[in-house]
Formats: sequence, structure tokens, C-alpha cells
Amino acid sequence: MASTALQKRCIRVCCFLWLVDIQLHMPSCGFARTRQQPLSELRERTGHALRRSARGTDGLASPLSPDEKLLVMHIATASEDRNWTAAKEFFGTYAGSATQVYAATMHAALRCREYRAGAKIFEQCQANCKFIGEAAYTAALRIFAKLGDATRVQQIWDDALNRLKLSEFLGSARIVAAAEAGDVEAAADTLDKLNSTNVSVQTHHVNSAMRACWGWNDRQHKAAKYFFDLLPKFGLSPTVVSFTCLIGAYQTASLSQILLAYNEMKAFQVEPDTVFAETYIFSVLQVDRTERGRFQKNLQEKSINRLRAARDALTEFKVAGLRLSRACTRVDRELTRLGL
Repeated sequence: MASTALQKRCIRVCCFLWLVDIQLHMPSCGFARTRQQPLSELRERTGHALRRSARGTDGLASPLSPDEKLLVMHIATASEDRNWTAAKEFFGTYAGSATQVYAATMHAALRCREYRAGAKIFEQCQANCKFIGEAAYTAALRIFAKLGDATRVQQIWDDALNRLKLSEFLGSARIVAAAEAGDVEAAADTLDKLNSTNVSVQTHHVNSAMRACWGWNDRQHKAAKYFFDLLPKFGLSPTVVSFTCLIGAYQTASLSQILLAYNEMKAFQVEPDTVFAETYIFSVLQVDRTERGRFQKNLQEKSINRLRAARDALTEFKVAGLRLSRACTRVDRELTRLGL
């Protein structure tokens, strides 16, 4: 949806004022590792994964030869199968300079979690390819984000913007990298760039920006709500992933704020799924699901209001026939043990 000049100016000013305020609380530069599920995995589990074919031409890249098209197809198939060994072997037979072949292999490395191998392939792409396409840059941004190399991510982003026109997919990769880093400022800046250059801002861009807030600091819920409130400004409606990303940041919110967000989800008639249910329960309880040894003690220390809110939600989820995750089932069992 095209934004009006007034909308663009409003969003830029809001971003600026908001960032001036939060920079006083900004953590040190670099990648803030959180224990929550990466958004890419969340999308995979909820059926909202973003897809883009690497089999065709890429912008200004030269067309692929028949053999190169076949090679990209084989690499893409290996990627879908999470078979890095096969993808690497196919790429090992290639001595050409088509950016599409490198990009397909980098995306395979990303999907197979072979991040260091993917980084090496991008370096080969830089050395061998006369033109580096959007698909290669998007993979590189995400790979170096996974490696925790904030400096390299910024270098790649700057290089991509110098060589290519900003696009929906390129912007998405930068915000996903920001989400991996917990870099709220970079997420906000990229949304602003997309909007100010008339690139269509989509729901997944805002979702990723909200995901960047997870594990940020004690004001992460305010930052996430700021991004969430941008959805109607862009003419967008929230999805279950949107509410999952919002609620995940509400680990630092009050119980009343969490309940209000859940009621808003109901008002939008967005149905919860397994991932949302788990995220919601642990935000309500404000416990770390990874601390298995202290799990029971942590629950016992929670207020009765939070425990009852978790019980009410679990009851709703079960009545709706929602399949609960193992973590939610464990909470359900512990709450029963506590007489709730």
C-alpha cells in the first residue's frame, strides 16, 4: 500500500523521537543473544515462512546457462531436504561466476545451519562474481547475523544499498538480521528506509521488528508495542505471528498489559496456534522455560493472579482443541499440582 507524504513524514518523525528516547537505555553494541526461538524457525513452525526462488535471474545478473539452471535446481532441492552434504558437493563442481549459484548454496547453508560455510561462500562470491544479486545479499545478511558479526552485517547492508535498489526482500533480510541481534534501532531504521523510499512495508517486516525487541531490556514490551501500532499506519492487519512476536516481547510487561494484548488478538479474530500458546503462557508467568532445575520453584514464586491467568488461557486453548507444546503441557501439570 502506497503511503501518503503525511504518513511518511509522521512515521519518520515518530521513529526519530522514539529512538532519541530509547537510546538512553540502549545496550552496548553487538549481538544480544537471547534464548527465544528465532523468527525464521517460528515462521517455519507456523507455516508463514518467506519463500523466494533462486532459480531464475536475479536483477541485473546474466541469465543462467542450462547447466547452471540444473545445478541451482539440484542445490535448491538439497536445501529443501536439509542435506548440506549434497548441496556442498553440487556447489563443489562449479567453477563459474553466476551469483544465482552462490546464492542458492548460501541459502542451503543457512537452512542447514552451516553458517561458517555460508560465510565462506559469500566471500567467494565477492571474489568471483562481477555482479552480486539480491538473493546473495539477503542470505549473507542472515548468515553473518547468525554468526554474531554485527560489523560484517552492517558492511554487507551498506554494500547492498550502494549496488542495488532497496526492495521488500532486502529490507526483510536486514530486519531479520536485526531481530537476530536484538538490534531495535536497526529494525526501526530499516522500516523507515523502506517507507521513505516507497517500498511496500509488509506485515512480516513489522513482525521481525517486534522480534528484535525480545531480550532487549526492561522496556522491550514498549518497543514492540510501538512497532505493533505501526501496522494500521501501513494499512496492515496483524497475524498470529504478529501477536506471537508482540507477546514474546511482553515478558517485561505487566499482567494487565498482556491480558489487554490477548483481548486485542481476540477482537481481531486471530486464532492462536501452538507457538503462540507457548509464548503467551511463558510471558504471563514470566519464567525462563530453559531453567529446568528451577522451573517448579519459579512457578511457586509467581503471584496467584499470574498463575490463574495461565490456567485460564490453558483451559481456553484445550477447549478450542489446540495442540499444546511439551512446555505448555508441563506448565499445565504443575498448575494442577499447585491446586489450580
